[in-house]
Amino acid sequence: MKRGEVWEVNFEPSVGWKKRPAVIISNDAANKYLNRVQIMPLTTRVGHIYPGEAVVMLRQSNKAMADQLTTVSRLRLINRVGGLTNADGRNEHVVKVALALPDQPCKPDCISQLGAFTGGYLLDRMSWM
Repeated sequence: MKRGEVWEVNFEPSVGWKKRPAVIISNDAANKYLNRVQIMPLTTRVGHIYPGEAVVMLRQSNKAMADQLTTVSRLRLINRVGGLTNADGRNEHVVKVALALPDQPCKPDCISQLGAFTGGYLLDRMSWM
């Protein structure tokens, strides 16, 4: 299981979702040793694209939903259905938008800008360098 791979995921007993494709977004080192992975669900409903979402191509157009990031047990991954290339940097961008992370490493002088971007919530001892 590697970052960028798309797997069919069993979301039972989640409301509304049973099985859905999702792209693995956790790093390969964690994926190798941990019994869980971080994923971003995909949907074929691409009519509206909101902040924190991006259209990606699998077999057809899909929407990556960064507002639905979750961690699941590796046992929930049913089968590999494809992969997204690193050339599709939209996945990382939509995760940053959904989590209000800056696009560039944050230096001390951008703390006030980050506060405005995140709605005023700042972390103690923030260090992105």
